[in-house]
Amino acid sequence: MTATTLTDIFYIARRQTRSIELARQGVSTILAVLVICSVNWAILEAAFTSG
Repeated sequence: MTATTLTDIFYIARRQTRSIELARQGVSTILAVLVICSVNWAILEAAFTSG
């Protein structure tokens, strides 16, 4: 997952639960089980040209 996906999840969780603490707990759980992928110009270019 990318970092931007994680921020989206936090935003949605906070809106749905109306609790910053629950949103943080959710993000913490995700960070414990998933790897955050780096995304930079070279990776985006490779994805764009991969077809």
